Amino acid sequence: MAKVSDALEVANWMFLRANSDEEVPFPEPVPRPGQEKPEEKPKKMASTVELSSFLNHLNSQL
Repeated sequence: MAKVSDALEVANWMFLRANSDEEVPFPEPVPRPGQEKPEEKPKKMASTVELSSFLNHLNSQL
């Protein structure tokens, strides 16, 4: 049942996101019994040098 509820929430979110001018937050999944909430790991962002190098590499492939 939780999977069905999650799918419905995502479908509603996609509809709202496509038809709204406001930012709509992604829905949280329904908690499953016996399952602990995973810890959020900090996201690592690329440095400007890494990003520039990556984009230059993509550009040279064209």
